[in-house]
Formats: sequence, C-alpha cells, structure tokens
Amino acid sequence: MAMRCPSCQAPLPDGAKFCLKCGAATSPSSRPDKPVVSVPTCVSCGTALDPLSGRCPQCNPAAAPTVRATSSTTAVPRASLGERETLPGALPSFPTPAPPPPPLPPTEDYSELRFDAVPAAPPAPPATPLPAGPFVSSGLDATRDCLLELQPGGRFRPWELRRPYYSVGREGTKIILTDPHVSRRHLAVVRVGTDWLAINLSDKRLRVNGWEVQQKTLRSGDVLRLGHTWLVFIAGTLPRPSAPLRPMAGTGHATGLVPISVGAAATLDSVDEDELARFTLLAGGRPAGSTSGQPLLAGGHPICGVPLAGIGVAPFHCLFSWMPDGPHFFDLGGGVLLGGAPMNQGRLHEGHTLTFGGQTLTVCLSGDPCAPAAERLRLARATTPAVSLTVIYGPHLGETAVLPPGHPVVLGHADGADLHLPEDADFVPPRLEMCLEPSKDEEDARTPVVRLRVLEVYRGVVVNRQPLSESGTMRLGDVLQFGPPKAVGPTALLLHNDLRLDAW
Repeated sequence: MAMRCPSCQAPLPDGAKFCLKCGAATSPSSRPDKPVVSVPTCVSCGTALDPLSGRCPQCNPAAAPTVRATSSTTAVPRASLGERETLPGALPSFPTPAPPPPPLPPTEDYSELRFDAVPAAPPAPPATPLPAGPFVSSGLDATRDCLLELQPGGRFRPWELRRPYYSVGREGTKIILTDPHVSRRHLAVVRVGTDWLAINLSDKRLRVNGWEVQQKTLRSGDVLRLGHTWLVFIAGTLPRPSAPLRPMAGTGHATGLVPISVGAAATLDSVDEDELARFTLLAGGRPAGSTSGQPLLAGGHPICGVPLAGIGVAPFHCLFSWMPDGPHFFDLGGGVLLGGAPMNQGRLHEGHTLTFGGQTLTVCLSGDPCAPAAERLRLARATTPAVSLTVIYGPHLGETAVLPPGHPVVLGHADGADLHLPEDADFVPPRLEMCLEPSKDEEDARTPVVRLRVLEVYRGVVVNRQPLSESGTMRLGDVLQFGPPKAVGPTALLLHNDLRLDAW
C-alpha cells in the first residue's frame, strides 16, 4: 500500500519524513507498516533504558534516573497471558489485600430490647374492612398471636404480638388507643411462659369477658374492655412448649419461696365437666352454638362459636358470658336486637330472641343459670392469693418464684442469693433486697406492693424505665431491669399474680 501525504494526498516515497510537494511532515498513521511503541529513555543522554532494570546503560547504571516517554520503533516485551505487566521504572505493585472474613452468625442481643419504648413515627396498622360474605382474615399472619381492636362498621385493627411486653393506653405506649376513656397507661400484655397475661396498670376498670379483673391469662377468643374500646385476643397456630416455667435458682426455697405450679389449679374447664348449666342458641330449631361455662362469641370470624353470615354481620358481633345472675350478652358493635328492641347488653332468659344483621336466634337454658359464676367465685375464695416474680426476657427466661409475704429475700448474682441470676452478672447487682408487704384486707391483696432496697451499689436498677437510687417499690405489671436507663442489661423480670386460678 503506497503512502500518501496527509495534507495534499501526494504519493510519498518509502521512508519519507516530509512531503516533497507541500513540505508537510508525515504522521505516524500514514506509516502503518512500522508500529510505534512508547519506550522510556534517559533524561540526561536520551538512551533507551534497560527494559529489565529500568536504568540507563550509558550515564549512571546505579542511579534511578527520571524517565520520559519517546516515540521509537523498538519493541517492548509484553507480559504473557495471565501475568501482571510491570513497566520499567514504575513503582512495585503491592499484593492485593485478602477479602475480609465472612461475618459471624447473628446472636441474640438482649440489650436491643427497650420495654415500653415508643418507636419513632409508628405506622398505624390498617383497619381491616368487613368483607361481603364469609369472613376471611386476609392480611393477618395466622401463626402470630394478636389483639384485634374492634372499630365501627364491622372493621378491626390488628396488633400482632411479637415482643414479650406491650403496654396499651392512650399515650406513650406501644399499642396506642384513641379512646379518651382509656388511661394513659391502662394495660400491660406480657408473655409469661407460653401464655399472655393482661394486667391492669391503671385505676380504671379492665373487664375480660364481662368480668372486672386485675389480671387475666388470655385464651383465644377472650374479649377485653378498656374504656369504650373492645379488644379480642386471637392465639396463633405456632406450637408452644409444654413446660415453659421452671423454679428460679438460689437458696430462697429453704426460706419460704416456692415455684409457680401451673396446671394443678381448678379452672372453669373443670366446671364445664360438671354440667351445672347449659346455654344454647337455636337457629330454626337447630343448635347454632352452646356453652356450659366458657364465654361464647358470635360473628363471622372462624373463631366464633356461634357462626353468623349475611349482610350486616360483623366478624365479632356479640359476646355471651356467664355472670353472677346468669348468662349475659354484650354487643361488640355490630348491633343486637333483643326481642326486636336494640340493646347493648343484658341478662338472657329462656325463650329470648336475638337478631344479628337479619339472622334471628332463640335462647335455650337448662340447669341453674347462676351456678357457673357461683362456682367460679367459690374457687376464687378458696385460693390463697400469691405474687410471683418471673423472668420474661434474657438468659434466665422462664425462671419464676412466688414471693413470701413479709419476708425479705435477696435477688442477685452473688453466691448465696435467695434468687440467683448468675448468667447476667455484668448487669444484675450482687444483692437486691425485695420484700412483699403483707395484705391487710381484700383491697391490699388486689394491689400488692413489693419494697426494693439496693444492698450494694452497682450499675443501676430500673423499674419501668425509671432509675432506682437506693429504694423503691414495684406493683403488678411492673418490669424490673438492671443497668443505666438508656443501656439496660438483658434480664427483665415481671411482677404478677400467681397463675394457679388465673387461667380462666
């Protein structure tokens, strides 16, 4: 291929550096037969540097001269495939750092838990509308325990129970209700063993299935009343261990401390076996639902013992419960007609008719209608009240003990403590004295008080996120933790009533 001038395109002889016609210099691109390679040269004499040592072979082989790149036809050896090419005079390359080791598997960090802390801008769970036709709990995790806040129009707002402790109230709580008749901190819902406890924290009333209570072990289908708000507890489908609670270690059992005994108490389930009375609802002459002691729900939700369907039927429409004077009904917001007249609640008698969204049921009673509630009160009077302290979070989860009235006990990580918690010695104080005040009457028994006294100064004692200086008190539903208020340790203990009769 003949070379031509890049300016006038005149033919050029081989090896010409200038055009004989216009005098323009030839460019490297016009001579493709000889590739141009940039070779480092010595800045002093211009001699090409040794490609292996990178030094000038003429002027100063021992020095490390500054190099400059010039155009030359001298070929430079290239690195073979798979090798790193090192230019002469370049800085030596450093080895590539090793990749970081894979992260360790996550471990449970108990310190992340903050009881009763309000999350920043908590997203309000969406209210589930009443579907047309059979009720389907869409959007809910059936494996999770939850509280359903009933709302007008057959809707409800679900609150899933994922943490061990929830406060319920109007302000500064994890579950916030807009009802002005609810206290600021009205209720605590706490996981104790495999069960959830509902504990009243306020001076206002807490009703479960129509009964005023201070504490109640929740069963699926229980209906709670706070102010003008209805809450329904729904148990998830996850399996639960059979023996979750165990005695707390220590020497206190020799001085009167006894562990909680679950399952040996009489409950309303045992009353059902005696068949003292039976309440039945008939639809068209056929039984639609029946009970002989337990509360009964009517509505479109699958958990309801009285299934209802049709337009105007709410998922949880009505509650039936045995009261001291017989069975009562409680309208949960769906609207109930008793004998054709709208009623919110009332005593039921043989032959009464109830209408729910166009569906009419007839009441049928057998036996003594006052017997189930009378048996419940008899069992309650025969049971000695007791106050328990249970670990609801941390390495000692599930350890529990009943506090003896009027007898001080020592809790701590020190050897010889009545209630021994050695697994959290970094936060649990060596010795903390606890004393349950003896109750003088029935009112004192309903609101027990435990006196606390720090025997050895340590990292701190916190009750309901409030630091304790030297002494203080605990009441039902209070949570005891250790360490600074903003950096508490993993262990958390709950003060509650004994579970021997609380199950029903």
